[in-house]
Amino acid sequence: DLHLNSVLSDNYYRWQIWLENPIELDDKQDTTIDRLIDLAHGHLEEMEAYDNRHRLGCVIENLRSK
Repeated sequence: DLHLNSVLSDNYYRWQIWLENPIELDDKQDTTIDRLIDLAHGHLEEMEAYDNRHRLGCVIENLRSK
């Protein structure tokens, strides 16, 4: 992180999701998968809004067009 931040400066962003309750590595319950999918959707929407159509926004638009 420090290296990327020093190289990319204002162009470097790190996105993380913090979970209140940890999920076991091998937990494959439907409720757990659904929770992770919901978190991912929310996270991607936040990233897309913050991204101003650079980097992630372009990737998402390219995926949508296929």
